[in-house]
Formats: sequence, structure tokens, C-alpha cells
Amino acid sequence: MMDLNGVQKSALLLISMDLKETISVLKNFTDLEIKLLLDTIIAFDNDIFKYSDIIVHEFYDTLRKNKIFNFDANTRILKILAKTIGEDKSHRLLKDSLLQRSFLYNISMLELLSAKDIFVLLQQENLYIVSAVLTYIKDNLSIQILALFHKNLRDDILQALGNFSGLNYSGFFELNKIISGFLYQHDFISVEEKRINKISKILFTFESNNIIQLVRKIKTSCPFLVKKVISRYFQLQHIACMSNDDVKFIINNVDICQIYILLKHMHKEVKNKFISNMSPAEYKGFQKYFLKDRKITFAKIYLQKNLLLTKIKNFIRNGKIFRDK
Repeated sequence: MMDLNGVQKSALLLISMDLKETISVLKNFTDLEIKLLLDTIIAFDNDIFKYSDIIVHEFYDTLRKNKIFNFDANTRILKILAKTIGEDKSHRLLKDSLLQRSFLYNISMLELLSAKDIFVLLQQENLYIVSAVLTYIKDNLSIQILALFHKNLRDDILQALGNFSGLNYSGFFELNKIISGFLYQHDFISVEEKRINKISKILFTFESNNIIQLVRKIKTSCPFLVKKVISRYFQLQHIACMSNDDVKFIINNVDICQIYILLKHMHKEVKNKFISNMSPAEYKGFQKYFLKDRKITFAKIYLQKNLLLTKIKNFIRNGKIFRDK
């Protein structure tokens, strides 16, 4: 672009504006300033007008940087449409366009989430909403999400997809609100997860022995995040601090022989916790097992401990133990 001074840029900006706006702006100048601007405009040759767009962009960029940018594109578009097709049609057309833009933006943001995250958000919705969301997101992502549903429910969703005939304006409006809610919920959960993780790391640094009890005291509207943290830090020795109901649930939902094998090699407190929550028949079975001379390799003990620990961690994440009171 040719080197223009400030007066030339101002003059070019004025001549690029709507006539009424140019006159309105010029009224704020002195007579001397107006003459200077008019003389500059008259002196322009035809080649200089090809820089009009650059000058307009530079002007708005300056306004934005100085935080005095006040251009409302929607209002500007509405005025243009009103003069072209009338106010009633222009309002309807702009409303439809804005909804479409918002909907497409929200869909693009939703597609940035993982299939598992979207699946979690969709689980509580009805078949119509699930099928609508799956219709408008990318095919590969829809397939991944569908694969996470139980087969019976997946069959119902597939049937709903087959019957889905599209959305009218109000349908798009409602679906857009729901997707906006999904995105807000996901953002909130992400922030809350970071907060809980930070607190738990601090607690673990100074109170590793009591980490489970302390993490359970963290107040949150997302209790599943606390369970996730508990499962991460949980070790077999923490069984000693569990409620009797939770220990009984473990005994009833794992292979009892697995517990028999490990009781010989667990801390005394954990061993006593298991024994005190066994039924008479289970305790009798443990005594028989304990009296037998069994040679168990270290590798098998290590494997059984990890298997039991993995099962308990799953129980915690799924809310089967350490339930909220």
C-alpha cells in the first residue's frame, strides 16, 4: 500500500462511509479541518480508492485495540435487510440465521469432546434428543457414542434415528439450548475436577495415611469426581477404615477364595476387618483354607492383590461402596 498520512487516511475513510454518516462526522470538525479534509479528497486520484478496505479495517482495528469498538454487525445487517426486504421479513431471516450460526457453533464445540464425554451427557436424555444430537454431529463420532450404549438401548436409539424427520425452528431452538447446557455442564465439571484434583494432591502430600477419609469430606455438586479421586488413591490397607456395609459388599461380590488367599498376606487390621464381616459359613471356609498347607508363589499373591484392588476401585467409581449418606 502507498504511504498515506493521517489526514489522507481520515479523508479516505470518510469517502468510504455512507453519505449521511460522513456528513454527521464532518459536523464535529471546525471549518478549517473540514476544508483540509475536502481538499485532500479532491486531490485523490482513482488509484487511491483501492485502499479503502484496508483503511476501514485499520480504523476498526484501532478502535478495538483502544476498547472503543462499538460496531454491532447484527444491527448493521438488520438495517440492510430492512431496507431490502422489509422489517418483518428481515427480523425473521436474521433470527433464523443467528440460530443457525449458534447451532453450528455449538455442534462444532460438542464435536471437540470425546465420545465418552458426550455419552455421559446424553445418558439422561430421551431418545428424541439423543437421536437428534447423533444426527447432526460427525458420523464417526456418532458411531463411537452409539457403541457405548447398552445393546437394548442402542437398538431403541437406532429405531429413533430411523424415524427422525428433522427439526423445525422451535425444535432447533430447544436442541440448541440443550447442547449449550451440555457444553456449560462439561466446562463446569472440568473446572470442578481440576479443583478437586488440586485439593487431593495437597492432602496427599501432607496426609497420605488419611487421604481417603479427607477426600471424602470435599464438598462438591459432582460427587462422582470425588469417587474418581478416591479410586485413584485407594490401596488395600484402606479397607481397615471402610464401613462394615462396604466390606460386606466386597465379600459378597468378589471370589471369596481370592480373599482367603490374600488374608494370609494382609495387614492385621485389614484381616480382622474382613473376618469380622464374614458370615459364619464364610469364616468356616476361611478356617479350613487357613489350616491347609498351601504353597502360593509371590507372583500369584501379587496378581490376586492387583485383581482385588482393581475390582474395589471399580466398585468405588460406580458408586457401589463409599456411598453418599
